[in-house]
Amino acid sequence: MRHDEFKAFLHPVDSITRKIPGKKGYIGVMCPSRADKKRPTVSFNKVLEQFNLEQFHFGKVGLVETLFRIKHLNGGESSIIINNSPYERCHSLMVYELEKRFPQMLTVDALRSAFEVALMSSHPGFRMLYNGICACASVNHLHFQMYYTPNYAVNLETWPLRNLAHNTLFKMEDDAPLPAWVVYIDEKNYADVAQRLIQFTDLLLKQNIAHNLAVIREAETGKLRVFLWARKPTVGTRDYSEFHVAVTELIGHCYYGEEEKWSTDTEVEIESELKQFALDDQTYQTLSNELARLMDPSPRGLLGWLIG
Repeated sequence: MRHDEFKAFLHPVDSITRKIPGKKGYIGVMCPSRADKKRPTVSFNKVLEQFNLEQFHFGKVGLVETLFRIKHLNGGESSIIINNSPYERCHSLMVYELEKRFPQMLTVDALRSAFEVALMSSHPGFRMLYNGICACASVNHLHFQMYYTPNYAVNLETWPLRNLAHNTLFKMEDDAPLPAWVVYIDEKNYADVAQRLIQFTDLLLKQNIAHNLAVIREAETGKLRVFLWARKPTVGTRDYSEFHVAVTELIGHCYYGEEEKWSTDTEVEIESELKQFALDDQTYQTLSNELARLMDPSPRGLLGWLIG
């Protein structure tokens, strides 16, 4: 793929990392070659956009960029292709049912399939990531990002959680600059969790609320945590020399395209950037109550969650 005959990659992976000083353990990663070589982004104005054949989509990717395909238990299929503008080890994309041209919107089958792929790996550094439209997705074609951070942890591996719903739903502790809801998955419950989460993300779509998702292994136990964020939108095109709040930044793995900011940014400055995309407290609480109701394995209704 690096050979001049194929030229599958737009640039070399010349990333360097820096642990940001502070108690949270943010990681700064800079790939100088990426800032001016990555394909320009498309501007989106709402969280649900129709698939557009005229824009870039993964059907335009050459065969040389396809690594393999995975057949899922539901009969669906995912194409695993390289990210041709990578900044981490094995940076690749899982495109669910590529030929069906689904827009970048979470579905039950796609989320179940992403969970299956995450469950296949026992590597502690494996990351399964999703950016929604207006949440820093750059391509409106249903896909997930995947890569490894094999030599260092990200802070969501150890972030303290608070129980919201009888050990089925958690939230990041209150000092999180942009809090997520958290669910644990395993081989027995992942299909049910996907079904319940999609009811919630469908609600977010109807309310035009941007969202991101990540699957991260818990450092202490090795269990898989699913993090789901609802946030204020990112609109317009993105300049890759600037700092943006995508799912990678939300997991504590912060991408930089400019060396001075990468070398001087502090934990306070990073969290200030994240806080700009946090929803107001009332909206977050309303959504928390709704998600708790959907995740309740023994239906008690909304009133039960509010009082108990």
